[in-house]
Amino acid sequence: MTRFRKSIVFAGISLLIFSCARLLLLLLYPDTFSELNLPLTALAFLNGVRFDLSILTAIFIIPLGMMNLPLSWFGKKWFDAWAWALFALLIPSVLVLAGDLIYFSFVHRHIADELLLLGNDFGFIVGMASREYLPGLIACLTFALLLGWIWKRVLSVEVKRSGHLFVNFLILVAASLLCLRGSVDRKPLGIVDAYRSGNTAFGTLSLNGIFSAVHSSLERKALDYRFFADNAAYDALGLKNGDFPMLKSFEGAGPSGLNLVFVLLESWDVAFLDSYEGSGQGITPNFDALAAESIKFENCYATCQRSVQSIQSILTGIPPVTGQPEIGWGLEQSNMTKIGKVAKDHGYATIFVQSSRRRSYRLDAVAGHLGFEHYSGQEDIPLKLDYPEKNPKWGWDYETLMFSLEEMDSKGRPFMAFVFTGTTHAPYADAGQRFVFSGQAKDKEAGFINALHYADWSLGEFMAAARSRPWFDRTVFILTADHAWRSKPGDDPRMDFRIPFIIYAPRLLEPRVVTAVCSHLDCLPTMFDLLGFKEPYAAAGESLLRRREGYALVKKGDLMGIVAGEGSLTHNLQNRLNVQRFSENLPDAYFDGLEKILMSAAQVTGELVHENRWAPPYPGRP
Repeated sequence: MTRFRKSIVFAGISLLIFSCARLLLLLLYPDTFSELNLPLTALAFLNGVRFDLSILTAIFIIPLGMMNLPLSWFGKKWFDAWAWALFALLIPSVLVLAGDLIYFSFVHRHIADELLLLGNDFGFIVGMASREYLPGLIACLTFALLLGWIWKRVLSVEVKRSGHLFVNFLILVAASLLCLRGSVDRKPLGIVDAYRSGNTAFGTLSLNGIFSAVHSSLERKALDYRFFADNAAYDALGLKNGDFPMLKSFEGAGPSGLNLVFVLLESWDVAFLDSYEGSGQGITPNFDALAAESIKFENCYATCQRSVQSIQSILTGIPPVTGQPEIGWGLEQSNMTKIGKVAKDHGYATIFVQSSRRRSYRLDAVAGHLGFEHYSGQEDIPLKLDYPEKNPKWGWDYETLMFSLEEMDSKGRPFMAFVFTGTTHAPYADAGQRFVFSGQAKDKEAGFINALHYADWSLGEFMAAARSRPWFDRTVFILTADHAWRSKPGDDPRMDFRIPFIIYAPRLLEPRVVTAVCSHLDCLPTMFDLLGFKEPYAAAGESLLRRREGYALVKKGDLMGIVAGEGSLTHNLQNRLNVQRFSENLPDAYFDGLEKILMSAAQVTGELVHENRWAPPYPGRP
């Protein structure tokens, strides 16, 4: 047996161990996977090989490479030493897989970033393993001895010389890179890719605990928030600490049958909109005309400064909290409300379109996980206009919006569409001379203004075409930004996070101006309210059709903040950093209250997500 073939045998043994762990997961927790029939179960095992190979390659890549260096004078001792190094890496992996099987019984998901916190409780964990789980520990040690015996038997087989050392090494390198990425797409394999089908049980069975733990930990700092004892944090938020404290519903609701179109506008900023700032700039006449006929929210705030976190807040109602995984990077392991799946169960066609490429922010997988049936990205959207720049990185808004309109037309039944534009993202594409509004600077304010002017024209064309459709009178349009254009100097969160937000349905809703503070976290409840869904949902916000007064949680890098009607506060979740008074003679006690709400929200969100209590599994309709 050549060195290369022995390496394949070791890799195959390791892969078999991961598959056995998956089988044990299925056998130990049959209720979790009861919705999977035999073909889906088999497909989950097959899909799981991608995740197993990806993490095994990351663990083994150095020993495997050293074992197969294309130099004939590296003898048996060299090979055997690195093979035992491979074994030494596999044994901790086995222990993590075993721990994952035990941990699953508590939270019904794989280990995530909890590994970062083991250092604080290592003694406790060792003690618990030696007492409550002693039989399992003995079984693992026995298995390790058996595995060592198998390893030794393989190594005892005579090593034959190969005349293809260099070719074998190149094959190994190429295969390792492919397995490590898990995909030939631009984005490497991530946790969310296990859940892209929208079936949580399928995704959970596809994953393994090590892939989950490593990828979640890479996206999170070792933070563990326990600011308040007992139920004080829940009390501060007006919640009861039960099984699912965030779960809410609209009692007595009935399906409205309305269509819903949610347009998320990249980087649109109130500073450039006459309907908000009233400065007569004339950059966005189409949006401003829509705002005059809409329910306009004067004090709406983005939850963050990154698009993917905004999408998380809008579509899941889960606030982005420092140290917590985000959607597309591990959050999907915890149960959440799946607006697309709920709408689909009500007979809706569910559409998700983004102007950038399909794998941008891994939104193709995110959309699938949330239950959207029809997903499209830049690769699917044909050009309609003759632009100086054919395929800019973030796509063209006009084509994206008109393509979305065609998707809505084609479904022949009520639809819910989520459309994410992108032309107003830097670097700003040149849409042509007709859209030049403020000079030619490509990456500065003039470039943004030109892109915004073009984006507003695109929105106007889209809405004009929509008005001619037979479904227009039964359609609600929600338009808002993912975040403001750029941060402003100073410490006032209003300058960094305030965004436009309008609900446009001229045949259904009376125009008015709402001054109450609100945020992206109110979007999911608002969508449930508009569509009349009575299913329970979990979200940190409230329906904007019912909201009176409130606050907005915001996140800037690793800092958290809260904006309320009379003041704001920023915090690093250790110390208060800054306060802003919006009115005179505001007492310090006001900010003490804001601080408690902010820190309670961080604690409760962290607890519920990591304990998988944010939402129960959504069974769907038979």
